[in-house]
Amino acid sequence: MAGNVWEFVDEARTPSAGALESFGRIMTPPPTADEPWYTMCGGSFQEPLFRNVNGEWASVPARYRSAAIGFRCAKDAR
Repeated sequence: MAGNVWEFVDEARTPSAGALESFGRIMTPPPTADEPWYTMCGGSFQEPLFRNVNGEWASVPARYRSAAIGFRCAKDAR
């Protein structure tokens, strides 16, 4: 998926050391691996469009807020 914002996915994820380091530089207090982290996928208007954008994903702390992260509402058709 590619669009205007990263798509927030309700899927818990364990952050990598790189994710902890990256978000530690921009968040106060720095996030820890013990707090909830989730998946975001796709990409946003702030990053260049990669050829394999459907495979792009990242871990994000649940308390992180950004205009570049959104969500999609979906309902089972059954």
